[in-house]
Amino acid sequence: MSYSTMTLARSMFWMFVCFALSVGALIWGYYGGASLIGGVRDFADSLTDVPKVLNNSIQEIDDALILQEWDPDTNGTKTNRLFQTTGNQTKKDADKARDDLDEQIQDSLGDYNSRVNQAQNAIWIAFIVPCALITIGTIAGLCNCRRFLPMAIVWFLFLFSFLIWVFHGIFSLAHYIFTDVCFEVDALSNERANIIPMFASCEDSQFSDFRKNFKSLEIEQAENTCNALLGTCFNENNDVLTNIQDLRPYSCPANLECTGITFAELLSYFETSWKIHPTIMSSNIAAAEEVRCRDTSTDCTVERCATDCLSVGQTYLSAIGLTSKQTYTSFVGAKQVSNAIDVLGSKYASCDTAFKIVIELLNPSRKKMVGGLSDIMNASGLLAFSMTVGLFVFVWGAKRFITFQYANVPLVDGEPLKETGVIPVVAAAAVSAAVVAGEVVAKEDPPTVEEGETPGNDDLAPEEQRVSPLEAAPKDDNAMES
Repeated sequence: MSYSTMTLARSMFWMFVCFALSVGALIWGYYGGASLIGGVRDFADSLTDVPKVLNNSIQEIDDALILQEWDPDTNGTKTNRLFQTTGNQTKKDADKARDDLDEQIQDSLGDYNSRVNQAQNAIWIAFIVPCALITIGTIAGLCNCRRFLPMAIVWFLFLFSFLIWVFHGIFSLAHYIFTDVCFEVDALSNERANIIPMFASCEDSQFSDFRKNFKSLEIEQAENTCNALLGTCFNENNDVLTNIQDLRPYSCPANLECTGITFAELLSYFETSWKIHPTIMSSNIAAAEEVRCRDTSTDCTVERCATDCLSVGQTYLSAIGLTSKQTYTSFVGAKQVSNAIDVLGSKYASCDTAFKIVIELLNPSRKKMVGGLSDIMNASGLLAFSMTVGLFVFVWGAKRFITFQYANVPLVDGEPLKETGVIPVVAAAAVSAAVVAGEVVAKEDPPTVEEGETPGNDDLAPEEQRVSPLEAAPKDDNAMES
């Protein structure tokens, strides 16, 4: 058997192709793994920062609930930080929801740093070991090491190629899952349902007390405003002068009930109903000047009366003007609470809205994870392919990894003849064994003869023994008889 130059060249070519693919897969996998691990760490860190971001949101709500309230002692306004007074329980509920979420995130993540490090080591081993096997096999092929070493590498490649294909499947599945997580993050940005709160073990019930108490603040402010005006409603059963004397100049909705009133209802009343009664606006009674706006050409609303209902001939507010100012101040406070609930409180009202606050923190890390998983998935596929090719290359090369000077030279038992006319290795081994056997026979001791003695026939070899003439002469039976 002999191999042509082209056959030997093909075995070397595919060996180098296999080596190049494995090195490329290793480099690709290294950068993909670094991106993936970095993204996983950043993602976990972003989750642990969620309570801090929520705390900033709570503080933002607290700042938005600094109200101006009416102070009857000074007939002016004073500052009231609602979360430190009537809204203190709401602040406690918000803090509790934040702390519960922080604890649940920590429980979900656990000792994630050690697990990430283990995953990182597994990725490095999964890429380095197969590449090292192919590198050793390539060096063996260049050094014309055949038979045992290539076949041992084939055995290990068979084992690890199966594992790498399994890893490739795992990476592909993980890539699919994290791509879906990215979709969920985008869905969260677009206010669609998502799975991220489930990952953090978040439940909307954690925010129920906060929502309930926060809503009660709005209702409380609306009720205070409504009650302040309730005593100023025009009594249709009395005449104009009596209503003026009783400081009841405002038109009010029929059957007005302030208990449980919302800000939306309060706003509607302010825009449509709560105005100085038309009969007072058109009355010629002198006392009417004390309970209506100076400009009677337009409706005298609570807001206008709070600045334009002045004492006759004076520049300060009349009694109804002060009541209107107190009412309008309360109305502004209710509006401020309602806006805080709609703009800020809604962000802290459910798991979806709470995580939407931190969505910008998660975006960079999830992009790194998906990019890293994509690289590792492709690199592991390339590595598994190179190992599969390596199986055939090293099996094929077990007889073909020989130098080109032995191309077209006959082979005996897989070994090339060194020169034409030289006996094969097997024949040479047989001759060598025969020579050794001959040397053993030659080394046997000859018969010993004392000094000065002539060796007798018994001491000589058969071919060297002496024969006497009588013994050598032919025997005549007749002569012996006479």
